[in-house]
Amino acid sequence: MSQIKEIKPGLWILDGKLTLADANNLCKEGFLLLEKSPEGIEVDLSGVDVTGSWVLTLLLSLIKRARALQKKLVYLNATSGLRRIAKANGVLDILGLD
Repeated sequence: MSQIKEIKPGLWILDGKLTLADANNLCKEGFLLLEKSPEGIEVDLSGVDVTGSWVLTLLLSLIKRARALQKKLVYLNATSGLRRIAKANGVLDILGLD
């Protein structure tokens, strides 16, 4: 099971085995955290176990929502598997994982 949680103001962690079944809930949780977070948010991805490219939709959705709220969202410590999937789908630079 995967989760997204706030470690301290402005720092979140996304970890666990991310499955398609978790996507909707993680997106909702992320949107709620964005609403109450400061302007600058960092998300640690070091604990993410990626099983498919759908996770890119989650990460892109969070960036889009952050921009709509005029907040900066930065992804940190992406795993090599996540970077490979992002590169293969042409979104490595959009996600800032390069």
